[in-house]
Amino acid sequence: MKPIASLCLAFAMLTGLAACGEEATPTTRPSDGATSAPATSTPESSAHAEPPSSERPAEPAGPVVEVAIKGDEVTPAGKRISAQAGVPVTFVITSDRAGGLHVHSSPEQTPEFVDGTTTLQVTIERPGLIDVEEHESGELVVQLEVR
Repeated sequence: MKPIASLCLAFAMLTGLAACGEEATPTTRPSDGATSAPATSTPESSAHAEPPSSERPAEPAGPVVEVAIKGDEVTPAGKRISAQAGVPVTFVITSDRAGGLHVHSSPEQTPEFVDGTTTLQVTIERPGLIDVEEHESGELVVQLEVR
């Protein structure tokens, strides 16, 4: 009988430990859900933050690039701009037509702009020399020297 009692005691202890493990798992899952919720709300916040940034923030963290587009003429044309990895570069685009930029980063980015004035922010995470072109004309707008 002692081996059976020992077996029952071991089973009870393992069941208790398993029950504690199960309690930790649901606690972790809501935490993961809670973590996911802020992560989800952060992009939403970023998405909501970008339209106000189209009103041009008073003090952007990174460089501000003024872009003028008339037909296929784009200025500045190939100017090199210093930027920091992870810090947004703000493009204030005044254009007589809608279009898009082509940012040759990894991953590539293709923000769009409308006829009139549009403010866009682009963040480059990896250092390097990044070409930014106006998509319709293929003209080089700037080269971002990201450090």
